[in-house]
Amino acid sequence: MSTSPSYSFATLKDVDSLAQIGYESYGIFKEKLGEKHWAKMESFVSNPDSYRSLLKEAQGLICKVDSKIIGMVFLVRSGSENKHFSKEWAYIRMLGVLPKYSGQGIGRALMKKTIELAKANNEEHLALHTSEFMNTARLMYVSMGFKMVKQIPDNFGAKYWVYLLKL
Repeated sequence: MSTSPSYSFATLKDVDSLAQIGYESYGIFKEKLGEKHWAKMESFVSNPDSYRSLLKEAQGLICKVDSKIIGMVFLVRSGSENKHFSKEWAYIRMLGVLPKYSGQGIGRALMKKTIELAKANNEEHLALHTSEFMNTARLMYVSMGFKMVKQIPDNFGAKYWVYLLKL
């Protein structure tokens, strides 16, 4: 990286960049998912409207290098309705880093900043869901103290689990 990464909150003006990050970062799973499941995932992760909706319900954190957004994550505060999470839990959505920047600690830094934000919001628990094809992410979550608490219904033809961190 030519300059140090900077972190800030995402805004509606960022949605096209967020959709690009979604497409590229989740696109690495295209072969594992197969055509049918990738088409379903792609319709969400590459759609700017997905990020407009997320920004209405969540705090988005972004990472920039040389003023280009290269990573993202969203924190949904407790009290939100979600079929996979207890209403008392805050939860994470859509952690993604452009593949060109993977392996450089950007995802971990975004997660650390999200944990700090959840604590600042007086949250007591932070949850997320992840799948069997997201091995690198699952290992990172476990190394950060997240514990698998339950399996949820398969999605995109893969097993999914809920992980929880007590803050």
